[in-house]
Amino acid sequence: MEKDSELVAAVEFLRRRFGDKMAVIDHWEADFEAVGIARRDNEQRLAYLSVSPAPGGARFYVALENPPAPGSDLPYTDAGHHADLSLAEAADLVARHLGLP
Repeated sequence: MEKDSELVAAVEFLRRRFGDKMAVIDHWEADFEAVGIARRDNEQRLAYLSVSPAPGGARFYVALENPPAPGSDLPYTDAGHHADLSLAEAADLVARHLGLP
């Protein structure tokens, strides 16, 4: 994964926490500071994770996506946006949204 080193470290942290239940979904290959996280058994429910360098350590932005509504032409349903999170806060948010431990 060719991404920002802070983002790579965050993904490794999430892999240790969620194990093989987690899938990395990279719809944003050109964005070196963002990646998608999903449950391996439900890749339509997604958490978009973006990192921003900050004094004192990286901060994270998380956008939550649910599957599209029936009959919708949109690729997903917006489930909220959260900014200026620590890695632990972002991980907890991702866990709740995706139903991961």
